[in-house]
Amino acid sequence: MTDESKIEIDWVTQRAACSVMDMFLSVKSGALSDVEKRNVISKATDKRHFFGFKDHGSGFSVYTEAVAVPVILEFRTSGSAISVSRNGNVIHTATITFTHECECKLVVNGEELYPWQFRKKVLELLFFGEHV
Repeated sequence: MTDESKIEIDWVTQRAACSVMDMFLSVKSGALSDVEKRNVISKATDKRHFFGFKDHGSGFSVYTEAVAVPVILEFRTSGSAISVSRNGNVIHTATITFTHECECKLVVNGEELYPWQFRKKVLELLFFGEHV
């Protein structure tokens, strides 16, 4: 047994805070921040492509502005998962897990991700892909 495994942790309280809704809200606030940062970079580098964020209450969207073919990424919660659709087609579904290290993470195709890693997985192509 390692020294870290002997440390007493309030896992019950931490597990109770590990919910789909809490993770969804974390992803949502992070996505809004990501959009704002990407738009600052676009403006500074004289790019013509900007990105938008729209809160739908039960979900939110991140989308391109001023491109020939708009791309809309829609984030929603449904029961025990967070789904992301691209122009109406589901491209990612994430569930949550509470790890042995007492961390709440998202799981996509068996891969455990922090909220920022999930956002990167979903938003990177939109922000930095060929259309940009």
